[in-house]
Amino acid sequence: MTHRWTKPKPPEQQRIEALHRYRISYQSPERSFDLLASGLARLYATPFALVTFMEMDEQHVKAAFGLDVRSIPLGSSLCQHLLLSTGVLIIGDTTQDERVMTQAVMTGFPDIRFYAGAPIRSADGFRIGSVCVLDTVPRDPETFDTSYLLHFAQLAEALLEHRQGGSQGVLTFQSYQRRQTEETTPVVRTPSAETSRHSS
Repeated sequence: MTHRWTKPKPPEQQRIEALHRYRISYQSPERSFDLLASGLARLYATPFALVTFMEMDEQHVKAAFGLDVRSIPLGSSLCQHLLLSTGVLIIGDTTQDERVMTQAVMTGFPDIRFYAGAPIRSADGFRIGSVCVLDTVPRDPETFDTSYLLHFAQLAEALLEHRQGGSQGVLTFQSYQRRQTEETTPVVRTPSAETSRHSS
């Protein structure tokens, strides 16, 4: 019997395929995701909050609170850094972070000074989206409580799994409960200018 070798798919292609399995409509708003965005904004007392999904070159905003935006070029978005980050990403002051201070999104939304985001993962572990909050003033990343952010990212994951139905829908609560008890997602905190002054 002859075994044919199949070239492995690049990780980014696997990530996109994992995203497409959920068949998310970017054009139609959904109340469940809208509630996630508004809930995050209220819990963190921020003027803006987003639930997004990241395609190859575009970040699509599934739900937004406080911002009228439906898509952002991925290379210009703040959430793109979650694809390379080891966990939750907090930027205390966007004007002090070399990765984002010159990004096009900061030119389009110059008032954004603070960012905190957590990845939305597919059932097989690929980072396919994000939940994030943004503010017009810097915040101290060391005192920022990430628990709600992680909780809402897990809720988004549970919603996606439930949408698929079948056996995955039945296992949604078990999967969510396991993530709640075993979550060890690291947090990457970039200090704000105010934090840096106090620590020097």
